[in-house]
Amino acid sequence: YLRKSNILTVITSDQNILFYQINSGLKRVKQIVGYNDEIIDLSYVGKDETHLAIATNTEQINLYNIKSFDFNIIYGHTDIAICLDKSYDGTVLISGSKDHTARIWNIDVDNENFDNRVNCLGICIGHTAAIGTVALSKKSLKFCLTGSQDRTIKYWDLSHLDRSKSDENFRPKASYTNKAHDKDINSIAVAPNDKIFATGSQDKTVKIWSVVDGKLLGTCSGHKRGVWSVQFSPIDHTIVTSSGDKTIKIWSTTDFSCLKTFEGHTNTVLKALFLTSGTQLMSCGSDGLLKLWTIKSNECIATLDNHTEKIWALTARKDENVVASGGADSLINLWEDCTIEEMEKRVREEEEQILKEQDLANYLLKKDYKNAITLAMSLNQPFRLLNLFTEILNNRAEGDTSITGSESIDNIITTLSKEDIEQMLKYIRDWNTNAKHFRTAQTILNAILKKFSSEELLEVNGIKELLDGLLPYTERHYQRLDRMITDSFLIDYTLHSMN
Repeated sequence: YLRKSNILTVITSDQNILFYQINSGLKRVKQIVGYNDEIIDLSYVGKDETHLAIATNTEQINLYNIKSFDFNIIYGHTDIAICLDKSYDGTVLISGSKDHTARIWNIDVDNENFDNRVNCLGICIGHTAAIGTVALSKKSLKFCLTGSQDRTIKYWDLSHLDRSKSDENFRPKASYTNKAHDKDINSIAVAPNDKIFATGSQDKTVKIWSVVDGKLLGTCSGHKRGVWSVQFSPIDHTIVTSSGDKTIKIWSTTDFSCLKTFEGHTNTVLKALFLTSGTQLMSCGSDGLLKLWTIKSNECIATLDNHTEKIWALTARKDENVVASGGADSLINLWEDCTIEEMEKRVREEEEQILKEQDLANYLLKKDYKNAITLAMSLNQPFRLLNLFTEILNNRAEGDTSITGSESIDNIITTLSKEDIEQMLKYIRDWNTNAKHFRTAQTILNAILKKFSSEELLEVNGIKELLDGLLPYTERHYQRLDRMITDSFLIDYTLHSMN
């Protein structure tokens, strides 16, 4: 009991949380789902796509409010609901089930009456096996298509559908039924112009059909295993398919040839859809990964990993700014397109880089070594830092007693933080591998060792690994110098003998 709001909270056996307003006769005001079963399909619904219709491993369909997590349970099917699709305006939903039927639902997410947000408008009855895929017409609510494990497709006429009332007795007429494939039909997609549709099956083929009469127009063959999903491009005469052979293919709907193949998933690709006005693809699979592809270059530009099991469901909003995914791990993930933000961030970083480069050049010109060293380290430019130290060392004034060739540089090294020392030692380690730069490397190393105590250096992160990288080359340089000194005595001896 919530005393402040006078609301009674109930938790059901299927782990849903229900809220009842006591003042209004125990009217249910909110529901929150406590647990999602395996998520099989998803679809954005509502005029503004504020809700997600979700088919889980149950007979019910859940209707989620994405912002508030409030939800409605849609009752009607007598066996597990497998597939979903929405109308062009998001106000009608169709669902297919293992009970051999497809149901058409009116969706009114703005209705204040909690129980009247979803109404059944009719039931498509005629298949003899589970319905595995459904599709609604794209331009208007004229027809729907269903594909079943009985290997047939049916065209249902919705011209007499009455959306003003709930009517479970309405039975849409099947205008035609075709034996479409030799195995289960996994996917149906309708073209944006409502003139053709495509089907994908476990028999490894994709077929293109005429909507008007159900005539077969062509077959796309090339996948080595069953086809799991089909979708039309919003701009081109092409379709994208995903398959159990771990590939994604783009096909022409005019000559039915394969135009492109995308490889990268390590297991069955269960869904693929077009994004960014048909210029990109997003796919998901049994490997628990989502991949974003650029069609022009065939390149996978992003791999998204936030599922722990196979991803069955993938759907995008109309504006394509958000994609929803759902899988066997019972998770629903919402992915936001950050392309514009990342581009703006990259431009800002490039501008900042140019400004810092100019500042560094100005500091070097003014011989403002403190700011020059700090900026070179922040820009991660070890070569410019090396040139700076080498120049100062080579131009050491006569009688100078500093370690580095400049008292100011010695003082700057004294002010380095632990993080700066770590970064400087990494630079020194790399410089020290080249005989041309060892003098500068050893000079700066000498300055650090003299300016900081052993206790301070031991607090530097990764100091052991850094010293392990410095010692071998330092010993090699020492041995080389030792040989040079020995050879110089031989010259002295020769000159002395000549005298």
